[in-house]
Amino acid sequence: MILRNKIFESFLDLFYPHLCLHCSKKIEKNYFYFCKNCLMYFDYFKPNPSLNFSAVFENIGPILTFLKEMKNKNLFSIFKIVAAFLVVEHFKLKWDIPDVIVPMMEKKFLKNHIFDLSKEVAIFFKRPIVKKTTSRDTVLVISDTLNFKKFENFKSKILYKKIFCLALCFDVFFDDFNLSE
Repeated sequence: MILRNKIFESFLDLFYPHLCLHCSKKIEKNYFYFCKNCLMYFDYFKPNPSLNFSAVFENIGPILTFLKEMKNKNLFSIFKIVAAFLVVEHFKLKWDIPDVIVPMMEKKFLKNHIFDLSKEVAIFFKRPIVKKTTSRDTVLVISDTLNFKKFENFKSKILYKKIFCLALCFDVFFDDFNLSE
């Protein structure tokens, strides 16, 4: 029985090998989506808890592959993984638990990858996704990439008591002020 399973696994591996999403090399056993080498290039962003926005990773390497896979919706399980990174980052920042989750989307009626990501974050927090907020709400805005100007514009359009924004990575790098203070 064990021999048959190994032969079957080898046969499947021959025709459907598990390849790294980023570099397309064969993935070692017990690794998923990314190989051991690519996982070493996940650069965590050093957050500043006093700011009301943050990103989990630097905008380089395999993170760009994560973004591409999310936007193309090739792997729906990737949304759970990215949402878990966002939730862990939220707790590392020691921000207030949100009352509502709001996806930072330009078109509110369009359900895209940001909506899917927000839905997964909402499941982790057991909070609803809403389109309209009240002045009593602590709001967590979710995005794939964070652009500071877009966040400020988005912030001006909704009501909130407190607002925080989390993204997988920053859309641009901030040269004009230091985020690590």
